[in-house]
Amino acid sequence: MKIASERPRKRHHVFACLLAVMVLGAACAPRPTLGPVRGPSQFSTWKAQIQDRLAAFQAFQAVYKVRLVEPQGRTWHAKAVVTVHLPDQARLEVLGPMNRTQGVLLASRTMTSLWILSDGTVYTADDSALLLGRLVGVEVPVDLLASLLIGCPPEGDLKASGATARSDGAWIHTVKDPGKAFQRTYHIRKESGLLERVILSSPDGKNAVATLHHDPHAPYPLVPDALSFTAPRSDVRLTRRAFKPLDSVDPALFGLPPAAQTAKRVHLHR
Repeated sequence: MKIASERPRKRHHVFACLLAVMVLGAACAPRPTLGPVRGPSQFSTWKAQIQDRLAAFQAFQAVYKVRLVEPQGRTWHAKAVVTVHLPDQARLEVLGPMNRTQGVLLASRTMTSLWILSDGTVYTADDSALLLGRLVGVEVPVDLLASLLIGCPPEGDLKASGATARSDGAWIHTVKDPGKAFQRTYHIRKESGLLERVILSSPDGKNAVATLHHDPHAPYPLVPDALSFTAPRSDVRLTRRAFKPLDSVDPALFGLPPAAQTAKRVHLHR
């Protein structure tokens, strides 16, 4: 079932910002090194560094400027406030003119809810990737989007076998899930240890590419200052405007607001 598109502008404001999700209290561990990084010589060392970063940024809040370009060339802009508790919880609030809430996305591994105020509807799905896929043209699991916001693969993907070293100075780390027929290919730059690209392969053969941009002079240089997602149905860029690690997150943030309780419900199935 597709989400109705009678109001494309408002729908796509939410649509674009979903990618900012990904996403997700618990006390933060000591902060990772904030200066320029020197890439590790061994892939196992790199994985250990990533696990440390996932622990250090277990909870955070960030603000993104979002730009979406549709295949027809139309461009949409929005602002998104994201609250994350790794590994798989996220709250995304989409703000329109005058910083008024237009939509709220709540995501976890077991349930995703999308409240669109203009439609008076709450859309739900058991699989977060299903709802995001319906909106952004590619199925993107919450744990992946959440970790990419801080420049990491999700912890589960670190358990896959090692990486292949290429002659151009990159590691290629591939994760496959035969049951769901998806594949994720990570491109890591050895000289810096930074994750720079992820190729997402879906069962229908339509690939999407996530590109991570890092500014060494920005606050928290290990955290991408921008992420670009290119898929058959969309081209989205998220530009970080603010980022703050949190010591804890109120669990109530990941529940629907009281005003959404009376909204119409539509459950999406595969």
